[in-house]
Amino acid sequence: MNMDYRNGLRRFNTDRRSRLFPSSAFGFLLALMLFSLAGLLPWKQWFVLEGNWKNGEITSAVGKLYDKEHPARNYAVGLWALVSYTLFGEGQKGLFVGKDGWLFIKEELEPSAHEHQEVEAARELIEIVKSHFAENESQLLITVIPAKWRVVPENLGEKEIAPDIALRRSYLLDAFSNKQAVGQQDIAVFDAYETMRDLGEKAFLRTDTHWTPQATESVAERLSQSIRQQFTDLSYDQTSFEWQRSDPEIFRGDLYNFLPLGRGLEMFGPSPDLIETKQLVLTHEAINGAINNTENILFDGLSFPVNLVGTSYSANERWHFADALQKSLGMEIPNHAQEGKGPFQPMLEYLVSEEFIESPPELVIWEIPERYMGVEGNQKVLEEYRSKQS
Repeated sequence: MNMDYRNGLRRFNTDRRSRLFPSSAFGFLLALMLFSLAGLLPWKQWFVLEGNWKNGEITSAVGKLYDKEHPARNYAVGLWALVSYTLFGEGQKGLFVGKDGWLFIKEELEPSAHEHQEVEAARELIEIVKSHFAENESQLLITVIPAKWRVVPENLGEKEIAPDIALRRSYLLDAFSNKQAVGQQDIAVFDAYETMRDLGEKAFLRTDTHWTPQATESVAERLSQSIRQQFTDLSYDQTSFEWQRSDPEIFRGDLYNFLPLGRGLEMFGPSPDLIETKQLVLTHEAINGAINNTENILFDGLSFPVNLVGTSYSANERWHFADALQKSLGMEIPNHAQEGKGPFQPMLEYLVSEEFIESPPELVIWEIPERYMGVEGNQKVLEEYRSKQS
């Protein structure tokens, strides 16, 4: 990352209030908004609200009144979302507002309603996957992605992490170190925590649940070093890639969905991220080599010794994790990661796919964010798997 990009990023992410208005003008704007809010609802409604301002109960109650009472719902919701964020540091249910514009999803910070049952379901799903790999010659390597709060805990403010949440990473690592079935092989594990912690605030996007392109490059480089050391028989450096980098672009992450400010009010919310844009392309040497080897490929077929499975951390092309792995290992890597399904469903689907059954790779990289050890949904995936087996 060049100096101009770093300076631009630093200037862009300065505090929003200092960039927008003097404090007096900002205070006047808040007063005007509060006056407007008061006028949108009958005064009697304000005196029957029950709850606590501190924990967000009043915020939620007023939001519900707007949904019911005011016809211009989008404007009312956006206006109240702005007041809630500005005055009380709150967003909609599911969002935690940290320091300096850092946003976090609450499922990473607070235990789910059935945390222990979800952890046990995750463990059982992991054992199912391990058993599948024990029955074939493919090797499995786990890449553990740490939670956002664990990498930048300083941006949580005074938020305390529950013990169950703090243990999720250990639960995940332990699940792959234990052998519970005869014939199970050793599972290679790469923990990305140290790599991402070294990057600090450059590891995660402030307004999104995901990592940055810079983090995926760093993790891919260290992961590739580990793979080369552990799996010496793989055919590395079959081809060569390079990045074509473009100017960074403004990016509003998925956590903005919990702050429905609407058009015209977004400028008062958290500053969006600046995200690096780039594209992975073959080098000229690799292109010439591919042309010369076309005849061999036609007769021998394509071979992909490494495959990738995982979540949106790998599936979303904006982060470039699969690309970064291809560049670091010098080979094409088919990507079977899926968005919105967690880590377990994509892996179970991949294991019964025609591609895996007919041409199993030598190595499968399975990317798993630690938060999925306890979030809602693991029990459902397990139940669906059992029903298909019965």
